[in-house]
Amino acid sequence: MPTQTYTLQEAAALIGIGPNRLFSMLRARRVLDNNNLPTPSQRDTGRFVVKIGEWQSAIGARAYGRTLVTHEGLGWLKTQIEKTQQTGSPIKRNPK
Repeated sequence: MPTQTYTLQEAAALIGIGPNRLFSMLRARRVLDNNNLPTPSQRDTGRFVVKIGEWQSAIGARAYGRTLVTHEGLGWLKTQIEKTQQTGSPIKRNPK
């Protein structure tokens, strides 16, 4: 059975935060890079997956990656956002 995934925009709506704010917070905390893809420290956590797609430009096919949030990642994001809102503490990159 495939794992349920959500776009970052869908995840933002589900946890009650604006998508721009979520992207900004995740980039500021180096969870996402400048292309909104998971940073190396986040790639193997099981919280995010990257869907590779392709689009046609005038010079040929171009590949792109789109970050999706797993069900586990959605729970992690929600917990981190709640902690941030309650305490003002930042989202932790590798909570253990």
